[in-house]
This record gives sequence, structure tokens and C-alpha cells, in this order.
Amino acid sequence: MARFPHLMQRHHKWFVRMIVPADVQSVLGKTVLSAPTGESDQIRAFAVAAPIIARFKAEIDAARRTGRVSDDLTADEVAARYRAEKTLGSGETTPAEIEDVVRFALTRKIHQG
Repeated sequence: MARFPHLMQRHHKWFVRMIVPADVQSVLGKTVLSAPTGESDQIRAFAVAAPIIARFKAEIDAARRTGRVSDDLTADEVAARYRAEKTLGSGETTPAEIEDVVRFALTRKIHQG
């Protein structure tokens, strides 16, 4: 087993990556959850990853219990999910990216019901 099973490295930065169980893939609308840690050091990335992993597990548990995605996401979490899906993770945000995040959040809200 890998030392840090949910961490993967892309472009010298560490990301949290978790496979979504088959029974909730249709609820969450994806097969993989991922988010950037913003760290280039694996040990620091692991420390940052712990709450992200907990949040992913809570999302999966909530999807199993309720059959729908939790609406309790903050703007920062929506932005982080957007960056992870778009593989941005760059720290600096342009006005166009903010507009994309808003559009992404509204689209997710509409599709979730």
C-alpha cells in the first residue's frame, strides 16, 4: 500500500484524489473527486489533505444517506472543486475565471435540483 494513498503529484504540486464508490457515482455525477493541496512537499501536502479527504468522505456518506449532493458547500469549496475539475490550481484568479466559477456553481445547483 502506498504511503499516502489519496495523494498524487501533477506538475510538481500534490493533489488529493479519491475514487467515488460505484453506488454514489450517479448521485455525485463523477467517478473521481480531486482537489489541489497547493503544496509541492509531500509531507506538508499530506497535512493539508486530511480535511479534504474528510470532506470527500462526508460528501460520499451524505450522498449515500440522502441520495443527493449536499448543498452545504461554501464558495471556497465550490471554487476549489472547479479548479480541481479544470486542473487550474494556480492560486491567482482572473475575472474570467471568477465568471467561470459562478457559471459552474449555478450549473451544478441547477443539475442537483
